[in-house]
Amino acid sequence: MMGFTRFNSRQHRRKIIFLILFIAFIYFVSRRDSLYLLRPIWDKKPQPFNTYSFWPYVPAIESDKDYCRHYGWQQRQVGNRKSPRIIDATMISTEVSLFKLRLMETRDHVDMVIVVEADRSFDGTPKPHFPIFNETEIRPYMKDSQVLVYHNDAQYAHGHHSRSSTWHNHGDLILMSDVDEISSKETLQLAKVCSLPPILHLNMRDYLYSFEFPLNDNGYWRPKIVTFEATTTFGYNHIRASDELLLHAGWHCSWCFRSIQEYHIKMTGYSHNDRLTSSSQLLPSEIQRKICTGLDIYDMYPEAYTFTDLLRQLGPAPRATEYTHLPAYTTMLQNPEFRFLLPGFCERPLDMLVS
Repeated sequence: MMGFTRFNSRQHRRKIIFLILFIAFIYFVSRRDSLYLLRPIWDKKPQPFNTYSFWPYVPAIESDKDYCRHYGWQQRQVGNRKSPRIIDATMISTEVSLFKLRLMETRDHVDMVIVVEADRSFDGTPKPHFPIFNETEIRPYMKDSQVLVYHNDAQYAHGHHSRSSTWHNHGDLILMSDVDEISSKETLQLAKVCSLPPILHLNMRDYLYSFEFPLNDNGYWRPKIVTFEATTTFGYNHIRASDELLLHAGWHCSWCFRSIQEYHIKMTGYSHNDRLTSSSQLLPSEIQRKICTGLDIYDMYPEAYTFTDLLRQLGPAPRATEYTHLPAYTTMLQNPEFRFLLPGFCERPLDMLVS
């Protein structure tokens, strides 16, 4: 009997050792995937926002005062003063076409555009020099009355600029978002008419590679409109700064590049370049395959906080079933420069295109 007990004990120890080794193997060999698959166990969903549903602005039917009441906000009392200026502040790396699209969508409401061309990647590596920003090329997509401020030093955007700065005044509305985060003209109209919370995050519909692949998630919240106060300093950031979130405020077109070269630049120089697990992920043919099928560029599982959401988001992104509400849609159809953002135009050239 004692021998049988010792045998069972040895078997039990072997099972424990095997289990420990198996867990260690999964952790070290597939640590990235394990963390994402098990996120609902070890991570908590961020604190929910106070959300505002988006209402259409129809001045012929209701007054501005009644329109603002839908949100629980007050109509702006401008008196003899003009409505607050909207200043669009963004950074650009290579996404010139997206920047033009952004300008076309917002030009009727934005008064000043501040664009910083990043001279380094997100991990601090000097960026290869390309002739990216050309004001002569950009100006046709803006109104004559708009002011354009350009800097080619990324440190400018991240620095905290004092209240004595020449380009922002007390009460100005700073639209703080990356170049691939495009606010709708309706959102900016709302900002002109109604008194917003001091910091209002904008929930944007997520797309991958183009407007052909809307992601099956809850949207993107990082863009925000900040009301500038004369007693504060200002610096570009991409963090959560309030609990207020306006729904259906625009579009976030992630990884929407015109060339394979741009994908390669971002994959190797981005702050998440540790997501690369194989050199084959950088092959042009592999990048092209994923652009046309809606698969994740890094072969990663979705970031989900419940197993229900995880299962819902697994696999390639679904193809869009309608294209009626997109930024500057007519221009995308008519101008070949923007067709890469539409269905049926997923093929990308190898090298960057300079329009």
